Amino acid sequence: MVATELVSRGKYHLVGSRALTFATCILGAEIVANVFRWTLVNFLTVFLEPLLEDGLWIALLGSFAWSIVHLIRARKRGPRLMLPPVTVNVLTLLMVLYVPFDYITTQFDFHMNYSARMAVVREVAAGKLDGRIRVSGGRGDFIGLQPWQSYLSTGGEIMRWRRPNAQLIFFFDFRGVLSSFAGFVYSTDGTPPRQDDFGGNFVEIEHLRDNWFYASSRN
Repeated sequence: MVATELVSRGKYHLVGSRALTFATCILGAEIVANVFRWTLVNFLTVFLEPLLEDGLWIALLGSFAWSIVHLIRARKRGPRLMLPPVTVNVLTLLMVLYVPFDYITTQFDFHMNYSARMAVVREVAAGKLDGRIRVSGGRGDFIGLQPWQSYLSTGGEIMRWRRPNAQLIFFFDFRGVLSSFAGFVYSTDGTPPRQDDFGGNFVEIEHLRDNWFYASSRN
């Protein structure tokens, strides 16, 4: 009888450990996917990255189902054995639904790289980067950054848009196709991007500080 009880307890410990390990892996994967969402979009493209997010949702639902089954089967073994897997899954779900990852990562990027981007803005204003214009057309001037500045804008280049009395400088955070892009905008006269600036269709414009905005354009 004692041996049977020990075998049974060991079995539940093993199943619970596996369920907890899987739930923890899903938690880690969700944190990485949300913190580095735009990096993944740029790497995987806007067509494949949503499939990754869908896959993680499916994995989370599977982990939930596993943890609920374990919760029911181990309910007589005490909370120390039955609760950890489902607790981790609940925390993962709450994190994905309520933690504003995009806002947090945008603010972190902006403040961490503010001085470096301002140095680029001053170079553009002084005309020091005019020799690095790669394309000039309907979306403005595409200006290649120096190699040591390339991390400041996805793709290693920025856009400059000229108005009669102002210039806008766009640092890419995300580069999609056609008019789908997002990033940080410096406006010399402090006014936000307008529709059709940079050939964009802006659906989100957030004021960050004097002369600086975060703007998102969609097709």
